[in-house]
Amino acid sequence: MKALHWLGSLFADYARAARAVLTLAPWLLLPALLTEGAQHVAEIQLGMFASRDSFVAMNNDPTRMMFGYAKIAGLFISMLLVARYVATGSVRRTLLPSARALLVVVLLIALTTALDMAFQSAPARAIAPDALLQAINILLQIPLTAFMLSALFEDRWADLKAARWGVAAAIIVSGVLPALTFVPLQLLHGLNHDWAMGQPTALVAALMAFDTLLVGAMALTLGAGAAVGWRRFVGGVIATE
Repeated sequence: MKALHWLGSLFADYARAARAVLTLAPWLLLPALLTEGAQHVAEIQLGMFASRDSFVAMNNDPTRMMFGYAKIAGLFISMLLVARYVATGSVRRTLLPSARALLVVVLLIALTTALDMAFQSAPARAIAPDALLQAINILLQIPLTAFMLSALFEDRWADLKAARWGVAAAIIVSGVLPALTFVPLQLLHGLNHDWAMGQPTALVAALMAFDTLLVGAMALTLGAGAAVGWRRFVGGVIATE
């Protein structure tokens, strides 16, 4: 019973954090919304939704890929902004991280991305089974993610104790907690593209506008989940003003 109460309070904290962002600082989601919307405009102009064959044929189109990279960056930026805002409750602190924090976050995101790409490469897959590679990748990503969140929240206490079980638990919960809403959003995101295939341009535009909002909601869930999970298990997030 206590476990259920604890989980309920955790999810309530998560829901309150997401609601606070939507109510007080929804513009934090603009990087994700604008880049996602721009990609959809490009996709419509390329005629990707004319048919399923067109979508598959243009999936790796250079123009679409360029917007795709921008979209990923926009999603990350919104997620990090949301996480800092939930941690601080301060717009000024959210937008003005220390130079040290910004540098560490950027470097660790680059490192984790490079690591993930290395484990998904063809040479790596030729060396070991995919399941083993993924397991090793996850084990390596946990401490890197811990240090990244520690820098994001400018949590010096956690910097010194990032190997503790509490930090590992925070990373796990920071992923599991938003998954309760992120996974359904991701499924709907995929279905939305299927529904758009072969439809009139006006309907495709409406579906892609809805899809843009879905991606904004994904950034919201990931950012709020990271801050709430860290706060529950580590507690040393940035002091509010």
